[in-house]
Amino acid sequence: MKKILIVIAVAFISLSGFSQDLLTNANGNNGNAYGTQNGNGGGNGQGNNGNGNGNGGSNNNGSSSTVVTPVTDSQAINLTAHLKTTIALDLDKSDITFDFVTLNDYQKGLGGLDGGYASAGAVSCTSNWNLSARATGDFKHTDGTTTIPLNNVGLSVRFKGTNPIQNNTTSAPLPLSTTQTTLIGYNGSNSNAGDFDVNSFTVYWEMGTGKGNMNHQSLFAQDLKKGTYSTQVEFVASEVIK
Repeated sequence: MKKILIVIAVAFISLSGFSQDLLTNANGNNGNAYGTQNGNGGGNGQGNNGNGNGNGGSNNNGSSSTVVTPVTDSQAINLTAHLKTTIALDLDKSDITFDFVTLNDYQKGLGGLDGGYASAGAVSCTSNWNLSARATGDFKHTDGTTTIPLNNVGLSVRFKGTNPIQNNTTSAPLPLSTTQTTLIGYNGSNSNAGDFDVNSFTVYWEMGTGKGNMNHQSLFAQDLKKGTYSTQVEFVASEVIK
């Protein structure tokens, strides 16, 4: 501890002897430092025995530097999306055969919503759709010339899916013709797009019942040539274009 006390005392004596000069030089140096730090502004430090002057140089507080714009290059790639419609009709294509035997058959007709003449089907579509039907030709006898009016046949549909649809056969069956007749389909406001499970249905056939706009004459009254008549009925599922 004594050595430490001696060192401190000597240092104190030396500092007191030169205190005025050191203070003067310190103030001058402070001026130089102030000037250097603050750009173009000059810094003055004045002591008892002299002046310390510092001229400031440039730094970030001086004039702004030039902004350099980076060089770039670019390329453009076309992005295209094709929204195409996929539609599929799944329909039981088993033949429908009406056997008229009794007088009651001829007078009252066969089939209808409560009959066993039915074809199950469903539509899968990515867009709104309609289901229509038409006969591809005359209801012709095997003799090649005799025909039965097509409007003796009527078609009704019971929709079993959950999609909203318009059913044009709700009040009465639609008579068969060679013109495409829409049975069920898009209702004009609510989408019926979807898979088979939400668009399932059953088509019911009838003949000689005279309902709705079908031929109101019974087959008995029409006095048709006996024998076998046949035609093909085409069902078409089609996209509804908005």
